[in-house]
Amino acid sequence: MTAHAKALACILFAVNTNAAFAATNEDQMASRVGTSYTNTIPQFADGKLLACVVDFGTLGHDWAYRQGRVISVSGSFGIMGMQDKLAVTLKVIVHDIDLSSGKLTPNAPASAYFVSKLSTTRDQRAGTHASDTPGAIFVTFQFDPVISIITDGLVANSVNIAFSRQAGGADVPIAIDTSVEDTLPDGSKRRSRKTAVEFSQCAQKLIQGLSK
Repeated sequence: MTAHAKALACILFAVNTNAAFAATNEDQMASRVGTSYTNTIPQFADGKLLACVVDFGTLGHDWAYRQGRVISVSGSFGIMGMQDKLAVTLKVIVHDIDLSSGKLTPNAPASAYFVSKLSTTRDQRAGTHASDTPGAIFVTFQFDPVISIITDGLVANSVNIAFSRQAGGADVPIAIDTSVEDTLPDGSKRRSRKTAVEFSQCAQKLIQGLSK
């Protein structure tokens, strides 16, 4: 099962479990808001290490467009080798959740950025690319200074992103807790430094390979 499929399975489990308690569906789903999982995945092309990404799955509130309703936000962030250069990548996949039926509706964002304190990486955006994943947007950024947002976030166990549903519209903030490996059926989190450690190891290998 892919990481994104796993995220949707977790969400469906929560929705279907709540179906027996229709009057409290929204409250019970809201109790699971936060990061569901993170894990580092190396990506290869032609047998060579191409990218190092952190896959993530979260549930969040959309106060900008959905009156605070719970939504699914998954995707990945990391670094990619492009010829002899590096770029930072961000993929954001948004699904609206119908709590009465359990239906997940993909709704691709118009834009997505990393957030660092009082600023975003909008001005460091290198390109926005079409994705064959329903509900997704894929954005590349200049490696420097954006990489520091990822590394600082991994140290602090918190990488912050934001997306907008329409051009020029309000941004929806999402905090990714990179210490969360997985969410158990009872809602408790399994935590470790595994994601951060494995990303660091992968990134070192990728950078060393480009310098040869």
